[in-house]
Amino acid sequence: MLTSVMAARDWSQQIQDHPDDSQWLSRQEDTLYPVIQSSLYKPPAFHDAVELLMRVFPHYALVLFHVKRWSPLLLQALVQAQDLRDNEIQIRILTHIGEAYQTLDKNEAAYEAFQIALARAGEGQFKAMMLAAYIGLIRMQSVSMGDEYDPNLLTQALVLSHEIDDLALKAALHQSLSLANIHTRETVAAIEHGQIAYVYWHYLKNDLERAKTLYLLSAAYRFMWRLKQAEELLQKAAEGFENTSYNRQYTFLAYEAGALYLQRKEYEAATQWLMMALREASNIDYTALIISSQHGLGIAQTGLGQFDEAEANLQHAINGWQTIKNYRNYILDKPI
Repeated sequence: MLTSVMAARDWSQQIQDHPDDSQWLSRQEDTLYPVIQSSLYKPPAFHDAVELLMRVFPHYALVLFHVKRWSPLLLQALVQAQDLRDNEIQIRILTHIGEAYQTLDKNEAAYEAFQIALARAGEGQFKAMMLAAYIGLIRMQSVSMGDEYDPNLLTQALVLSHEIDDLALKAALHQSLSLANIHTRETVAAIEHGQIAYVYWHYLKNDLERAKTLYLLSAAYRFMWRLKQAEELLQKAAEGFENTSYNRQYTFLAYEAGALYLQRKEYEAATQWLMMALREASNIDYTALIISSQHGLGIAQTGLGQFDEAEANLQHAINGWQTIKNYRNYILDKPI
């Protein structure tokens, strides 16, 4: 058991020694997974194993998109934390579970996880954890916007952020608010929040989140019909993604390029880009982008007079949106 404790602590230290080396971290996945998995069931090593899991889960699950592999470890950790009645760890795990479900397009399960995390964090007055749960809920609302949509969440989260010093959480909040305002077509607010998020991520030297924010800003300008600025920002986002390990970048960039051409009514070019986005999304089994690409393709093919192909893609999109319970069936509506 002592060996397990030391193994988890040693790996945590090694990760601290490589804070900005995503390639190094990526190479350690097959070694780290069994270390964490075995340590979760050994009480002396549990807390060290959970801390290690919290450190690496965002990279392996949300950047490399190996979420199906890593999600079961979260559920195992949650069961153990419940047995130990460790409420604070349970809240942190629940927030990550919400992110995992969101990434897998399991919207109802994600919403439930974030709601539970928010309630428990509120009871314990864990304000940073409350904000993390708010961010998750805002992103979920941006996807579904069904009957449970609560616009007050945005204001509540923004007020709470003034009581918290964590700059990464503040940046993530403004990024989520930018996404939310894109989906409600409040593009001026979307740009304002996106610019604030970008400043924070730039200060924190987080290349991945900076590139994601540029991508959101590109979408916001596209919805304002400022297409030249949208294209310029998309190019900057592409350059930013090149310095990261984010394996969704190709499908996102191809999709947004297709959406730009679609908005210009250049249907042939739009079709080519959207087919590329569909292939890339299929390669990584990313359901929301598969559906979004089919939706966009249906519109582009309609413009080309390819009505049979358009009908097939639009029907696939309708079925897909219903399956994942996404009630905002616009072209862009997906979290990144």
